[in-house]
Amino acid sequence: MIKTSNLLKRSACALAVSGAIAISAPTFANDTFNGTVKGVVSNAQQQVLENATVTLKHKTKGVTRTITTNEDGSYTLRKLPVGEYIMTIEKNGYEQIIEQDLLVTVGGSVVFNNTMYSVGTDMETIEITGSSIARVNMESSTGGIVVTKAELERLPVETGFEAIALLTPGVVSNGEFGASSIGGSSSAENAYYLNGINITNIKTGIGSIGLPWEGVAQTEVMTGGIDPKFGGALGGIVNAVSKSGSNEWEFEAYARIDPDFTRSHHDNLIDREGNYFSNTAQDESTFTRYSISAGGALIEDTLFFYGVYAPQKNDYENGKNNTIDIGENTSDRYLATVDWFITDDHSITATAIGFTNKGKGKTYANDCKQKTLASS
Repeated sequence: MIKTSNLLKRSACALAVSGAIAISAPTFANDTFNGTVKGVVSNAQQQVLENATVTLKHKTKGVTRTITTNEDGSYTLRKLPVGEYIMTIEKNGYEQIIEQDLLVTVGGSVVFNNTMYSVGTDMETIEITGSSIARVNMESSTGGIVVTKAELERLPVETGFEAIALLTPGVVSNGEFGASSIGGSSSAENAYYLNGINITNIKTGIGSIGLPWEGVAQTEVMTGGIDPKFGGALGGIVNAVSKSGSNEWEFEAYARIDPDFTRSHHDNLIDREGNYFSNTAQDESTFTRYSISAGGALIEDTLFFYGVYAPQKNDYENGKNNTIDIGENTSDRYLATVDWFITDDHSITATAIGFTNKGKGKTYANDCKQKTLASS
């Protein structure tokens, strides 16, 4: 006999455009989801070299950034799209320096100091050449970690912001609210960002809005010493950057099915008097998720697109002592980004996020001892 029925639906859509025009000012909003490379160039006598040309070229996008060193031999390249770069350093009279795999991470600052040697050095002289890369920025007190998509695929953890946050020292799970406690703060004191957009759940302040995790490239979890540009969050910051198109068009499909028969079940819980107080034997759940994505260059080296659509569904049976809930929850999620690198100092990123969650189900009278629905 059907006792009750319900139909729940909630949806939301977020559309934001973040842009930056960088001329000489030190920081802008989009520094939060890009990276920085800086360092000092010197010669073999440890004298700083002025006007050495430093060039970074993104391996997949072809985006190029060029700067010359200052009087003190220092250089700083900001607002760099995340990913791997090829770095070259050149100066007349010195041998060229090439670094093939320089990884720039979200919100990170790579310190790359270099020593250049004069052309035509006496061949009988033995010289040890090289450069030093410091991936810990000693100028910042911010603590935390950065996890890339490639690293996450190698780790035996669930996807999602909370799963990544739990990889960070000082973060503990709060199962009651479904969001983590970072640095001893409550789950409602954290803030979540994607491409510089605040995607913290507006209604509750706990966790983030739903988004297709397949479209996230890197995630930074900050646990302390947080920069004021992230606003007034008292807890931690989860700062992510989405995937982006490259000069080569790429297409990807993904499927995940967690069938109920692969889950372990245990019998109902019975108190010492023999009364049933928790019906767990009838609990069932089958989860499915699919995604398709595409990304590439609309204009080579300049304008890039990436988009992903990822619906998911959970069929469930939730048993109670005298009733059982049978239903399903579905979620349609999408993410799209357009990156326009107008010049070396001007770029625009537009990000669209959409999700719709629906739930429907019915409650039946149930005989938990017989593990069957009661007859009408």
